[in-house]
Amino acid sequence: MSAKFEVNDKLCDTEFTIGWLLDSLGTNDEKFKENYGNRKISNVSARDISGGKGMFSIVLKCEISFQDSKDEKDIYTTIVKIPGSYVFDEMNEKGGEDAPKAENLNIPEMHTTEVNFYNIFKNKIPKILPKVYFTQLWIPGKHQGCLHMEDLSKRGAGLNFYDCLNHAQIKSIIRGMAYFHKELICCDEKSWRGKFPIKIEMYENLDRFVEMFSKTFKGYLKNDHQLDQFNSYLNDPKLGNLIRNAEFIKYIVLQSHIDAGIPSTLVHGDLWNNNIIFKRDSNGFISNDIEAFLDWQIVQEGNIVCDFARLLTCSCEGDIRREAETYIFEYFVDCLNSELEKVGNPPVPYTAKQLKEVYESN
Repeated sequence: MSAKFEVNDKLCDTEFTIGWLLDSLGTNDEKFKENYGNRKISNVSARDISGGKGMFSIVLKCEISFQDSKDEKDIYTTIVKIPGSYVFDEMNEKGGEDAPKAENLNIPEMHTTEVNFYNIFKNKIPKILPKVYFTQLWIPGKHQGCLHMEDLSKRGAGLNFYDCLNHAQIKSIIRGMAYFHKELICCDEKSWRGKFPIKIEMYENLDRFVEMFSKTFKGYLKNDHQLDQFNSYLNDPKLGNLIRNAEFIKYIVLQSHIDAGIPSTLVHGDLWNNNIIFKRDSNGFISNDIEAFLDWQIVQEGNIVCDFARLLTCSCEGDIRREAETYIFEYFVDCLNSELEKVGNPPVPYTAKQLKEVYESN
C-alpha cells in the first residue's frame, strides 16, 4: 500500500507540513516512538477543531493512520496549536467592522508567554497540564509559532460553551489550583518569579479596549434585542464607568490582594469552562474530575483571587455561584495547606476570610 500523503503538504494551509509533524513526533513524543515508530504510515490528515472557541489561536487535530491499521480506530492523534487572529478575521467578515489585527492585540507576545510557561512548568505540574512535545515562538515576518502537544480527547473533554459547572466540578478545579500553588511554593521561586509580569499597558486605555472588542463582538449578536441588551451593559451608569475606570481595574489587579495581606503569585488569568478539560468516565462521558488546565497565554504574576472571580462569574449560573461563594475559599485554603503539610511546609500566610474580602471587589 502506497502512502496517501506528501511530506511537503501543509497542515490546513499553515506553514507547518506533514514532514515537520512526523519529525516532531519521531523526535519528541516518547509514546509515539515506542508504540508506533516502526509502523509504516499510510496517511496523515489535519482539521481545525477550535470551532471559534480559541480567541487567539487555531487548534489542529492531526490523525496518522498506518498500512497495517486493523480498523479506522487504529490511528494516532496529536494536537498542533497555532497562534493568530483567525477568530477576529471571521468576526470582521460577519460584522462588517474592522476586527483587531494580531499585532495590535500582542498575540505573538501572548504566545511567547505560553511557550515560556510550558517550558518552565511542563515537568513541575504534570497532573494539570497536557504533555507538550515541542514549542516554537511566533516571529512575524519570519515564521509562525506553535505548540505541539498530546491529544487529550480520548481520556478527557471540555464542557459546552454555556454549560454551568456543578459543585463537584468546582471542587475538583479548586483541588487542581491548590496543587498548582503548592508546587509554586515548593519549587525554586527563581524559576518563575519576575518572568510573567502583568501587561499593565492593557489597562491604560480601557475606553479604546472596550470599544475595540464591543465592535468586534456585535457581529455575533443575532437580533436587535440582543444588541440593545449589550449596549445597556456598556452604557450603564455604574457598570459602564467601572469597566472603563483604569485606576480601579489596576488597583484590583495589582494592589487589592496586597492590601489584604495576600502575596502575589502566578495567576492563570483566563480560568473558565473553555480552558478546562475534565476526565471521561468509563462510559466516555464527562466526569467531575479535572484532566488539565489549558491556554496559559496570559498567565501573570499578580492577584490569586482573579482566578476565583473569573471561574465563578464566567462558568456558573447565579445560584451555583452564590452557593460556591459560601465554601470555595475555605476549601481552597484547606486543600492547599493539606498539600503543603504533606511535604513538610508551613501553611499559607492568609485565610479564607482574606480571600473572600478581595473576591468581593474582583
